[in-house]
Amino acid sequence: MGALYEFHGWIAVHHHTHDTDPNAQEECWRGVEAYIGQLGQPTVGVHRKNGVDSVWVHGQHNSHAPYVLELFAWVGRHAPGSYGLLYTRGELDDDFVVHRLCRGAVTKHADPFLSPVLPTIEDAYDPSRVD
Repeated sequence: MGALYEFHGWIAVHHHTHDTDPNAQEECWRGVEAYIGQLGQPTVGVHRKNGVDSVWVHGQHNSHAPYVLELFAWVGRHAPGSYGLLYTRGELDDDFVVHRLCRGAVTKHADPFLSPVLPTIEDAYDPSRVD
């Protein structure tokens, strides 16, 4: 895969784990939107529908992009009731890693679904193949 850094993630934004104050949630959401606006990255977006405030991030860069994981850590600090998952590939090897946001903390986990990339989702390079 080379130096490509691939990432796919989502966050459900909640100001607290006992999220019952709509004014606090609105203030929290405005802070999240402002932070994302400062990032200026087209790979990050926000969505609000049916009472669910969410953030998405996905894309590929030619090298590691620290803002991706920093986004999850920032939301965890400022909206500790939030939860979400971030899949990354290419930081240290070709396999995926899962970062979990839960109760304000971001933890790193092995991916059981798409890794090992070879042979789970890709074939090994074979120069004799013509396809």
